[in-house]
Formats: sequence, structure tokens, C-alpha cells
Amino acid sequence: MSQVNPSSPAMAQLTSYQHLFPTIALTVLYYDFAQTIHLEVERYWFRSLSWASVLFFLNRYNVLLAHTLVVYELVAEIPDSVTQCRCRQLQTFRQILIGLSQGIVALCLLLRTHALYRRNRRVLYSLVGMLTLGAAVVVWSIFSLHSLQEHSPPDTTVSSRCSFPISMHQATFLAIAWGVMLVFDGTIFVLTLLQGIRSDRLWSHGLLDCMLKDGAVYFGVLAICYLFTIITYLDAPTAYRGIFTTLTNVLSNVLVSRMMLNIRDPGLLELRIMRSRAAGTAASSTQEDA
Repeated sequence: MSQVNPSSPAMAQLTSYQHLFPTIALTVLYYDFAQTIHLEVERYWFRSLSWASVLFFLNRYNVLLAHTLVVYELVAEIPDSVTQCRCRQLQTFRQILIGLSQGIVALCLLLRTHALYRRNRRVLYSLVGMLTLGAAVVVWSIFSLHSLQEHSPPDTTVSSRCSFPISMHQATFLAIAWGVMLVFDGTIFVLTLLQGIRSDRLWSHGLLDCMLKDGAVYFGVLAICYLFTIITYLDAPTAYRGIFTTLTNVLSNVLVSRMMLNIRDPGLLELRIMRSRAAGTAASSTQEDA
């Protein structure tokens, strides 16, 4: 990574953008948490534990705790004597946390799709295999990035806060990791639309319909976020590389949490019960699985 004059306009711009988008992300994260905590209590706290509820809590609170590190990076004054080493450690640790966070998101989407396809084992095994392969690629990308950082020459930081530019080599590994999520998200998106077309319920009402419509909208938004993040890594000027990473990570977690809260809307369950009684089927299995 090339050295840059800390007082140059380019570095001032880098600092500005690297602080702006994480600040927006943190605002969205904590505002959404405050707005939905009552729904979480009502729909998850007093129910028996299931894979869906465990993944919901992991998704919800992992991102809250992990982004305290982002707050630290934004406000902490790091002494010059330890800035280089400390910032690299923080950046590596943050990439690991983001990878873990996206892994939880992927598991939530997998579980939801499994429920949407009525526990079809072929769908489950296909998605598990795809997720396992993707996880291996992400781990390889993160460790390759860490190795590249260790062997890179010393940097000159813009201030006593962590604002290192990202080299093209580092950006490539990060883009690969996000590309894995884009491919997985695209697969989930296609499966959701196919199920909607097959059931012919894409624009009607009820639990299945909520899963279809929420899934289509949310996965579409997530795909756009992932795509923008990849573009900023591969095609943006140095000062802009990776500026959407924190925001994309937050949005993916927030949207998935919202989706899982919507699935347990009591109003949808009541409607499902009415339809199930008429059809003679169980009403709550899909809701509990999702």
C-alpha cells in the first residue's frame, strides 16, 4: 500500500467518506433496534427456542455488539506509536466479524427457504452444499487479505484514527468474499420467485404470501447492496473503496431481522389458522420453522 501525505486533500476526503457511511449505518442499526424491540419481545422472547429463534437472536445481537468496534474506530484516539499495528488488527478483526455476520444472515435465509419449500431435503442439501463452499471461499479471502496486510510495507495514516486506504490487491480479496454472498443471495431470490410462481400466491395474503413478497423485496435490496459494495472495491478510486461495507452489512442484518419478525406477525397466524382449518392442515409449522 502506497504512502500518502496525511495532510493531502485526498486523505481528508478519505477520512470524510470513511466516517460518513459508517455513521449512517450505525444510525440505521440502532434506530431500527429501538423501533422493533417491542416486536422482538412479543414474538420471540416468550416462545420456545428453535433454530429460527436462535438464528434470529444471533443475527440481531451479533451485529449490535460487533459494530461497537466501528464506533471505537470512529471516535478513539490511537497513539502514533501503535497506530499502524493497532489499525491493522482492528481492520482484520472487523473483516472476520463481518464474515461471521454474513454467515448468520445466510443461515437465516437458508432456514427460511427450507420452510418456504416445505422442508424439501433436496433444496436443503443443495443450499447447505453451496453455503459450505461459499464459506470456504470467504475464509480463504479473509486469511489471504490478512497475509497480504502482514507483508505490505508500513503505511502513513491520515490521523490518529484508523483510515487506511485499501490497495487493489486487498480490494480483490474483499470483492470475492462479497461476491459469494451475492451469488448465494441471488440463488435464494430465484428460489423465492419460483415458489411464488408455482403457488400462484405472489400477490395474495397470508403467511406464505408474506414470506414470498418480503423475500422478493428484501433479497432484491440485498443484491443491490452487495453489488454496489463489490463495485466500490473493484472499480472505485482508492478513497472510495469499501465505503459501503459497513452500511451493506447493517442493512442485510436489519432486513433479515425485519423479515423474521414479519413472519411471526400474529395477524398472519390467525389468517393461516382459518385457512388451515378449511384445508385440514397444520397452521403453525411453517411459521415456527421460519
